[in-house]
Amino acid sequence: MEALCNSWEINPRNEMPGHQQIQYDKQDPGNLLAAAGYGRNDISVLDNLVLKHMKGDSPIRKVAKDVKEPIKAKPPRIVWAWNDIFTSSKNNTEPIVVRRATGLDKAQVDRGSWIYPGEYVKFDQVIKDKKNGLWWIRFKYQAFGANKKDNFFHAYR
Repeated sequence: MEALCNSWEINPRNEMPGHQQIQYDKQDPGNLLAAAGYGRNDISVLDNLVLKHMKGDSPIRKVAKDVKEPIKAKPPRIVWAWNDIFTSSKNNTEPIVVRRATGLDKAQVDRGSWIYPGEYVKFDQVIKDKKNGLWWIRFKYQAFGANKKDNFFHAYR
Protein backbone atom coordinates (compact mmCIF):
# COMPACT_ATOMS: atom_id res chain seq x y z
CA MET A 1 0.00 0.00 0.00
CA GLU A 2 2.84 2.34 0.90
CA ALA A 3 4.54 1.73 -2.44
CA LEU A 4 1.33 2.48 -4.32
CA CYS A 5 0.75 5.69 -2.36
CA ASN A 6 4.31 6.85 -3.10
CA SER A 7 4.33 5.96 -6.80
CA TRP A 8 0.86 7.43 -7.52
CA GLU A 9 1.23 10.36 -5.10
CA ILE A 10 -1.86 9.34 -3.15
CA ASN A 11 -2.59 10.89 0.24
CA PRO A 12 -3.11 7.82 2.42
CA ARG A 13 -5.25 9.79 4.91
CA ASN A 14 -8.14 10.48 2.56
CA GLU A 15 -7.35 9.28 -0.98
CA MET A 16 -6.41 5.63 -0.48
CA PRO A 17 -8.77 3.58 -2.68
CA GLY A 18 -10.76 0.71 -1.27
CA HIS A 19 -11.46 -2.54 -3.04
CA GLN A 20 -14.83 -1.28 -4.26
CA GLN A 21 -13.14 1.55 -6.14
CA ILE A 22 -10.67 -0.82 -7.77
CA GLN A 23 -13.03 -3.72 -8.53
CA TYR A 24 -16.77 -3.31 -7.97
CA ASP A 25 -17.48 -6.88 -6.86
CA LYS A 26 -14.87 -6.86 -4.04
CA GLN A 27 -15.29 -5.60 -0.51
CA ASP A 28 -13.14 -3.15 1.45
CA PRO A 29 -10.41 -4.75 3.55
CA GLY A 30 -12.82 -5.82 6.26
CA ASN A 31 -11.60 -9.41 6.05
CA LEU A 32 -7.99 -8.27 6.48
CA LEU A 33 -8.93 -6.18 9.50
CA ALA A 34 -10.98 -9.02 10.98
CA ALA A 35 -8.05 -11.41 10.53
CA ALA A 36 -5.86 -8.93 12.44
CA GLY A 37 -8.44 -8.68 15.24
CA TYR A 38 -10.05 -5.36 14.19
CA GLY A 39 -13.54 -4.46 13.01
CA ARG A 40 -14.73 -2.71 9.81
CA ASN A 41 -14.81 0.64 11.58
CA ASP A 42 -11.13 0.38 12.45
CA ILE A 43 -9.88 1.21 8.93
CA SER A 44 -7.83 4.01 10.49
CA VAL A 45 -5.54 1.31 11.92
CA LEU A 46 -4.60 0.27 8.38
CA ASP A 47 -4.22 3.92 7.32
CA ASN A 48 -1.92 4.63 10.27
CA LEU A 49 0.23 1.58 9.51
CA VAL A 50 0.65 2.78 5.91
CA LEU A 51 1.61 6.27 7.12
CA LYS A 52 4.04 4.84 9.63
CA HIS A 53 5.65 2.73 6.91
CA MET A 54 5.90 5.74 4.58
CA LYS A 55 7.78 7.66 7.27
CA GLY A 56 10.29 4.84 7.58
CA ASP A 57 9.02 3.88 11.00
CA SER A 58 7.61 0.52 10.01
CA PRO A 59 7.46 -2.36 12.46
CA ILE A 60 10.48 -4.64 12.52
CA ARG A 61 9.89 -7.96 10.82
CA LYS A 62 9.69 -10.76 13.32
CA VAL A 63 11.97 -13.66 12.55
CA ALA A 64 12.43 -16.73 14.64
CA LYS A 65 15.70 -16.54 16.57
CA ASP A 66 16.87 -20.09 16.14
CA VAL A 67 15.83 -21.10 12.66
CA LYS A 68 17.14 -24.57 12.00
CA GLU A 69 18.04 -25.87 8.58
CA PRO A 70 15.20 -27.81 7.01
CA ILE A 71 15.40 -31.52 7.57
CA LYS A 72 16.44 -33.18 4.37
CA ALA A 73 14.70 -36.42 3.59
CA LYS A 74 16.70 -39.48 2.78
CA PRO A 75 16.83 -40.26 -0.92
CA PRO A 76 14.80 -43.30 -1.90
CA ARG A 77 16.69 -46.52 -1.51
CA ILE A 78 17.92 -47.98 -4.80
CA VAL A 79 20.59 -50.48 -3.65
CA TRP A 80 20.05 -53.56 -1.48
CA ALA A 81 22.71 -55.92 -0.16
CA TRP A 82 21.29 -59.28 -1.13
CA ASN A 83 23.36 -62.43 -1.57
CA ASP A 84 21.98 -65.20 -3.72
CA ILE A 85 22.60 -67.26 -6.85
CA PHE A 86 21.25 -66.32 -10.27
CA THR A 87 20.72 -68.33 -13.44
CA SER A 88 18.51 -67.97 -16.47
CA SER A 89 15.08 -69.57 -16.53
CA LYS A 90 14.80 -73.20 -17.70
CA ASN A 91 13.10 -72.30 -20.99
CA ASN A 92 15.63 -69.57 -21.84
CA THR A 93 17.86 -70.58 -24.76
CA GLU A 94 19.61 -67.23 -25.30
CA PRO A 95 22.62 -66.01 -23.31
CA ILE A 96 22.19 -63.16 -20.85
CA VAL A 97 24.04 -59.94 -21.66
CA VAL A 98 26.49 -58.79 -18.99
CA ARG A 99 27.54 -55.14 -18.64
CA ARG A 100 30.39 -53.35 -16.89
CA ALA A 101 28.01 -50.87 -15.17
CA THR A 102 24.27 -50.43 -14.64
CA GLY A 103 22.52 -48.88 -17.61
CA LEU A 104 21.48 -50.13 -21.02
CA ASP A 105 23.91 -47.70 -22.61
CA LYS A 106 26.92 -49.08 -20.67
CA ALA A 107 29.61 -51.28 -22.20
CA GLN A 108 28.94 -54.98 -22.60
CA VAL A 109 31.51 -57.63 -21.83
CA ASP A 110 32.60 -59.87 -24.70
CA ARG A 111 30.05 -62.45 -25.84
CA GLY A 112 32.08 -65.30 -24.39
CA SER A 113 31.54 -63.89 -20.89
CA TRP A 114 27.75 -63.68 -21.09
CA ILE A 115 25.69 -65.94 -18.84
CA TYR A 116 24.56 -68.96 -20.87
CA PRO A 117 21.70 -71.33 -19.98
CA GLY A 118 22.72 -73.61 -17.14
CA GLU A 119 25.43 -71.26 -15.81
CA TYR A 120 25.12 -69.76 -12.33
CA VAL A 121 26.55 -66.61 -10.76
CA LYS A 122 26.59 -65.53 -7.12
CA PHE A 123 25.39 -61.96 -6.74
CA ASP A 124 25.75 -59.64 -3.76
CA GLN A 125 23.62 -56.62 -4.62
CA VAL A 126 20.29 -55.72 -6.22
CA ILE A 127 20.00 -52.26 -7.78
CA LYS A 128 16.85 -50.43 -8.90
CA ASP A 129 17.21 -48.48 -12.18
CA LYS A 130 14.42 -45.89 -12.16
CA LYS A 131 15.43 -44.41 -15.51
CA ASN A 132 14.93 -47.65 -17.46
CA GLY A 133 12.48 -49.38 -15.12
CA LEU A 134 14.85 -52.31 -14.61
CA TRP A 135 16.45 -54.17 -11.75
CA TRP A 136 20.13 -55.08 -11.86
CA ILE A 137 22.22 -57.64 -10.02
CA ARG A 138 25.88 -57.03 -9.23
CA PHE A 139 28.18 -60.01 -9.28
CA LYS A 140 31.76 -61.21 -9.73
CA TYR A 141 32.69 -64.11 -11.96
CA GLN A 142 33.70 -67.21 -9.98
CA ALA A 143 35.15 -69.35 -12.78
CA PHE A 144 38.82 -70.27 -12.61
CA GLY A 145 40.89 -67.64 -14.40
CA ALA A 146 38.08 -65.05 -14.48
CA ASN A 147 38.46 -61.41 -13.44
CA LYS A 148 37.45 -61.62 -9.78
CA LYS A 149 38.21 -58.06 -8.74
CA ASP A 150 35.74 -56.15 -10.99
CA ASN A 151 31.98 -56.04 -10.56
CA PHE A 152 29.67 -56.92 -13.43
CA PHE A 153 25.98 -56.29 -13.90
CA HIS A 154 22.95 -57.95 -15.44
CA ALA A 155 19.53 -56.37 -15.96
CA TYR A 156 16.27 -58.19 -15.39
CA ARG A 157 12.63 -57.18 -15.22
